[in-house]
Amino acid sequence: MKYVLGKHRLICFAAAAVISFFMFSAAAQTAPAAGTEKKQSDEITLPDVTTVISGDALTAGKNAVPDFDEILPEKDSVTSPLPDLPVSGTEPEIPAAGTALQSVPEKSVYAEGLVGGGYPGFFTGDFSVYRTEGENPFRLDFSHESMNGYARESSSNGFFDSTTSLGGNKKLTVGNSQWNFTGSYKTADNGLQDNSDCFYDMTRQTVAGTADMYVPLENGFDLNVRLLSDWYKRYAGVSGSGIFAAWQKGTSIFSCIPSADVSWNYKNFTAGISGEFSYETNAGDSDWMEGYEGNLTDDNVNRGEFSLSAGWKNDIITVSGRAGLLTGSAIGDNSILVPFTVNFSTTLPTSLSVRPLVIKTEGGMDSSLTTVEELENTYSFTALSFLPAETSDWYGKFGMNIPLKDLFTLKTNLEYRRTADGNGIWVPDYDSSDSTGIYGYSRTSRTLFDSEAGLSVSYRIFTFTADWTTHWMYVPVTEGRHMIGTSVSVAKPDAKYGADADIKFNLGNDVDSVPIVNLSAYYRLASSLRLEVRTTDIVKLLTGEPRTGDGSYIYRSGNAAVLVKFFF
Repeated sequence: MKYVLGKHRLICFAAAAVISFFMFSAAAQTAPAAGTEKKQSDEITLPDVTTVISGDALTAGKNAVPDFDEILPEKDSVTSPLPDLPVSGTEPEIPAAGTALQSVPEKSVYAEGLVGGGYPGFFTGDFSVYRTEGENPFRLDFSHESMNGYARESSSNGFFDSTTSLGGNKKLTVGNSQWNFTGSYKTADNGLQDNSDCFYDMTRQTVAGTADMYVPLENGFDLNVRLLSDWYKRYAGVSGSGIFAAWQKGTSIFSCIPSADVSWNYKNFTAGISGEFSYETNAGDSDWMEGYEGNLTDDNVNRGEFSLSAGWKNDIITVSGRAGLLTGSAIGDNSILVPFTVNFSTTLPTSLSVRPLVIKTEGGMDSSLTTVEELENTYSFTALSFLPAETSDWYGKFGMNIPLKDLFTLKTNLEYRRTADGNGIWVPDYDSSDSTGIYGYSRTSRTLFDSEAGLSVSYRIFTFTADWTTHWMYVPVTEGRHMIGTSVSVAKPDAKYGADADIKFNLGNDVDSVPIVNLSAYYRLASSLRLEVRTTDIVKLLTGEPRTGDGSYIYRSGNAAVLVKFFF
């Protein structure tokens, strides 16, 4: 085990070193060249020219045409301004490397950011530096957001959260191949709000890196190769003398996903073949693995998938399909699964509007391996004691956008899902808790049918939207059966100023039914500077009442902030 852990750490450190190299090399290439001097030229002043028009003839006045002999030098006193052309058969001179050009280069590196703060204890900062065009495009990002105190509860009692992330992207062109490298680091910390006898907070960290290669081949073929890897770690700050399990205190998971695909495009036809391998392993203490109902105790989970795809489209219709073979160590009772999907979409002209009617439908059987990182980052105050197994669903989707004149748009979306092959979804047990304040997971088979209906209206500088989402059968954890929302926005065409207002009602059992009301307004002080005032969850902010959250926890209960956005 020590050897495996050491190997994984070496891989993570090597990935971090490679990512850092590309970030620093990108930054170094943005430094301006030094030593460029502007060459001053002699000024030449010409006297005024007067032209007189008389009748049908054009004549010049006495002093209309200046005496250029006083301005131009004698013919033999200067060298001809024309360049000497090379003699046939000789090589032209090439400027030496590093010679400064006289023209001023166009701006290619940009920076933008958002910074602000407010009540109660809210702070945010988001900064980016990037180049999107040219030979060396890159991007560097940093963001931080924190909240200290919910509903007039003190942060010293665990009512706080913060998130910090760093990211970088570097693109390279080598021959006819294109390379794309990304790296990121993210840490999130949540106070446990006096709900634990053992811990005072929970911290989640993720280090990830991705390398992509794209190579255009002959006869319409393309090759894509990708490697994704990340390391996820969770740990809790220990306080008190309560009893807790190793999996509740922390975990360390390493995952790696290499994939490759070859695609072919010919006129309206497309086809492809792809393969992907997933590997997830426990990189921490072996005591972490307690298993789920007597199984799922392996330290490693591996998964392989091979698939074929094809499609055809014209100006009105698009049809595509995909089918594959899937195997792995945690795919359920079957040794092989056959996921597939069929897609159909159409864009039709209509007499109701100059905009087209859009219809989309999709169906089949999909299967995915949800990781520890994905689950614990999705559901707050939870922890897994095992590596989760495959989730499979029979599913169908339908969507339609109906334009009415140039002002209105109606939309509707339907989705149906039913657990396939006994591979249910993983959900947190928010109904059961212990003295640690940490919730575990269980597997659930479910049949889901959801609908979404919406209306949007645009008139001059105003936009109005209304949406209604309903879970008719299974209601997902942390959601209510119905969500109804409306919003109104005003924006001047030149973006000089604007304002937004929205309200949402979450209706159902075990949810906070107090409406969520948000307001914001902005004013552009200059072409590169914008001031914004924002308030969220105004009802809870004014009353000081908590917003019911997951299990025995509460959510952020509103804030008021002033933000400044800049670009240069």
